[in-house]
Amino acid sequence: MGAACGMTVFTARLDLLIALRIGRVFPAASCLSPARTMIFHAYPRSQQPILQALFAMGSVVAPATIAPALQGWLIDSRSWTWIFFSTVPVALAAAGLLLIADSPKPSVPCAPSG
Repeated sequence: MGAACGMTVFTARLDLLIALRIGRVFPAASCLSPARTMIFHAYPRSQQPILQALFAMGSVVAPATIAPALQGWLIDSRSWTWIFFSTVPVALAAAGLLLIADSPKPSVPCAPSG
């Protein structure tokens, strides 16, 4: 998604712009359900409410509220290409966090020893 946004900044062709936008939307949409499933399986039930709330804020609330306001400001003060360019540092930061993160231990109930 970050690479598609980065390439969108440098294109002037409408057909390529549309293809890159589609290439950005499908991975994002296909990540929502598996990400929630991984949260359910990786963390104990007691932590689920806060984790699901944080996930919803990042995946639903922020793109619907904060992003349009920031994009409108970027268009007014800079140009429309800055909308796509501003996504690249966020994508690089996310990739860096994924590289340094430890994988969570699955919460599997202990079997009685016998």
